[in-house]
Amino acid sequence: MSLSLKSPWLAATITTTLVAGIAWSLGMTPGPTTPSAPAPVPAPTAPVPAAPGASADAARLRQLEQQVEQLSQRLGAEETARANVPPPPLPPTPEELAQRREAGMEMFEMKVDAYQQERMDPAWADPARKSLETSMGTLLTSLPADRRGHLLNVDCRTHSCMATLEFPNFAAAKDQFPRFVEHMYDVPCGRTAVLDDAEDPTAPLKVRVLFDECAHN
Repeated sequence: MSLSLKSPWLAATITTTLVAGIAWSLGMTPGPTTPSAPAPVPAPTAPVPAAPGASADAARLRQLEQQVEQLSQRLGAEETARANVPPPPLPPTPEELAQRREAGMEMFEMKVDAYQQERMDPAWADPARKSLETSMGTLLTSLPADRRGHLLNVDCRTHSCMATLEFPNFAAAKDQFPRFVEHMYDVPCGRTAVLDDAEDPTAPLKVRVLFDECAHN
């Protein structure tokens, strides 16, 4: 005879009956079937209280770590910057110095040519000349006697003036002429000075000072 299981409840009943019959045939007294007890749930573990000051120490430790990291990054950036600094330029060779002087002389002579082609504007030229003569004369008086030159001429046109100085020797001219370029005059102009070639370093030497692109007040 065949038996088909129609539902899970019927299958559970048959299984229990079979187990009880097997136990009886073996001389064992089957006990009542009881559902298995659920696994015990562990009691929640109470958090261990932090020691007093532990959180403050951790915060200080994190702050120190951040400061160390920032310092390390800054030192790394400085080392990188030093590594990327280009080497200082090499000093110019005598040939380069000669080329620079030649180019400077050409530029100066071009400015002198432009000055000479300017027309005369007495309304501006005369006051400008007198002002430059006074300022340059004061500068000459302030120089040491052995390096003191004298003013030969000042000529002004419309927007430019040319002053010619003479010093006792090449050394005096080279040492003192920057004063006449760097001085702040009452006549606002650009200033360029050139030492003429010295065949004899002990002979008197002229210095030309060009005042160009002068502003009219």
